[in-house]
Amino acid sequence: MPRYFQYTTTLAYLLCACVPAFSQAEESATLIQSYEATSLPSEQGWVQQVADGDTLELTPDGLHIKRAKASGWNAFTSASFRAPLARAERIDVMARMRTVTASQPGVASLALSDGFHEEFITFFPDRVYFHRLKRTVPVDMTGSAHEVDLVLADGHLSVSVDGNPLLAGSPSLPGYAMRTPWVTFGAVTGGGTGESYWEEVDVMMEPAPEDSLDMPPSVTNAESVEIYHQPGIFALFPQMMRAEDGSLYIKAPLRRTSSHMEAGPSALILRSNDEGKTWEPAERYPVLPAWKTGEHSYVRVGAVGWRYSTDQQLLKKLKAEGVEVRVTPDNPNKYAYASGYFIDRSTDGGATWKQETANIPGYALLMNYYEALNTVRVNDQTLLRGIYGKPNASKPYYESGVLRSTDNGATWEFIPIYSDPEQKLGFGETAFAKAANGDIVAMLRQEPANARAGLWVSRSSDGARTWTKPESTPMVGHPASLTLLRDGSLLCTYGYRSSPMGVRVALSRDNGKTWHQEDIRTLRADGYGGGGDNGYPTTLQMEDGSLLTVCYLTDLQGVAYIAGTRWRWDD
Repeated sequence: MPRYFQYTTTLAYLLCACVPAFSQAEESATLIQSYEATSLPSEQGWVQQVADGDTLELTPDGLHIKRAKASGWNAFTSASFRAPLARAERIDVMARMRTVTASQPGVASLALSDGFHEEFITFFPDRVYFHRLKRTVPVDMTGSAHEVDLVLADGHLSVSVDGNPLLAGSPSLPGYAMRTPWVTFGAVTGGGTGESYWEEVDVMMEPAPEDSLDMPPSVTNAESVEIYHQPGIFALFPQMMRAEDGSLYIKAPLRRTSSHMEAGPSALILRSNDEGKTWEPAERYPVLPAWKTGEHSYVRVGAVGWRYSTDQQLLKKLKAEGVEVRVTPDNPNKYAYASGYFIDRSTDGGATWKQETANIPGYALLMNYYEALNTVRVNDQTLLRGIYGKPNASKPYYESGVLRSTDNGATWEFIPIYSDPEQKLGFGETAFAKAANGDIVAMLRQEPANARAGLWVSRSSDGARTWTKPESTPMVGHPASLTLLRDGSLLCTYGYRSSPMGVRVALSRDNGKTWHQEDIRTLRADGYGGGGDNGYPTTLQMEDGSLLTVCYLTDLQGVAYIAGTRWRWDD
């Protein structure tokens, strides 16, 4: 055991990459994870990432981490330890490191989270910068290795370098961390350049008491399985639907990284003929039954979504038109934009399609949420598809609306749900459902979408022509899935982005008008890592009345996978 933690007499688990997920009730011992620069971090139980063009190598001076160029969002060169804890009461970290260069925050860094509070600390050659606290302290981090000691306890951070205090119990860190207990070091941002050497990093975590977790009662009769889980492959955003023949399908993009903007992902398509008990690969994802407009005809609409280019003339044109443009994670010279919506039509049962595109005047960005969760066939003439975006690039938050047709898909109009005149509140990914009384219910993801953001509800009683002003619900988390159950109640399934991460469910018995705290349950609480890659559930009711929820979660190695849970509501 490294010298830093030789004083402890608490039983410790020396965690490796294959560590099982412990429930909070089983966590009674201090967890210790250590790194010494005698081998690569991946050989000592750390999750190791290396961005293209960067360096992570052993040298006589320690582990050399070099960010050679700006690599784009979510392109890290680092080593991470994700603890199998819902919350840590205290984290102690000792690191021996030195900085050569650092051009911006996040390049030569050490970051930590207790599952609620977090801080990102950058060691510049001549100063230390605390990202969440917005504080800079002058200190020389060059020359020989420096000993950095950190303690995060009760939301307060203490830091010293070579025994000299930089922070002695900081003001309380903001409590919004969208990740489970976690420590990482290296280049933890996609931008900038820099170089650092790391001789040793030791971590000790004390689990928080179980009764300190804010967790609704768990669903008792639930059976969970892994549907798709492959090392090194990120399976994100699984959409589940029931086809016209009654079979179930799942579609999900497979990516090399966890970036949500990675271009050209391959697609996973799975089919189940036994109500989700087993799954097999399928060649084709069928057309959603709601899109059927005739015996052999279909219509399908939605935002065009992300498009990619390196054309600088097009970039200038897009910016001049007010379109929002973002740099892609795989290439700093490539940019992404998402404007306009499409209308697809098929007259041969979905075998071939003709597409036309249109713009919503003034919109700088348009995005889709899951097709199966926000497409509603109101009646034989009225069709809805939810989309969201920004009316202009200067808007701080998304706004949600619907594409609406009242002539069975022949023509379409865009109807916004709500726009905050003070621009303090926005809404993104929105689930829609037709309630038992015929109302259309919209469950909206709140913006800004931090860990404490919740779900808001809006309703329409005239086929989505007008909407009520959104009202907040007691559901903290996002985004949502709405399912009309056979007994007429409305089920909301949603991702929970703070520790303990996973999926929660709630029930409304009055057509989505009211949602109560006592009707919220915990379905899953076994997600790890960052909250951005946990949740996105879809729930369908099976023929036997049971419920099947499909979502994606992140494991302790930082890999996203598709998970399923079969369950029943228990009062």
